[in-house]
Amino acid sequence: MPISDINPFENPETANKYLGVPIEPEINFDQENYLKRIEQCAMRNAGQYLYRIGDFTGRIFNAASVFYLDWLRFALDHIRR
Repeated sequence: MPISDINPFENPETANKYLGVPIEPEINFDQENYLKRIEQCAMRNAGQYLYRIGDFTGRIFNAASVFYLDWLRFALDHIRR
């Protein structure tokens, strides 16, 4: 679920907001210990707890394209006449 890096209702005029996807998807914003868990995640990830949405989609696209190109190469290498 994409979320904002800051509360969208605080300082609505700021341009520093971005959409992100949690680095650790098991962290749920409905959890009681949400803030503690994102702080721990940020400590493990150079101060970040979110992937910027563009970085996240890039990671997914790159992994998917490698998979599909490998699968296509395998299929083409095993075509029988």
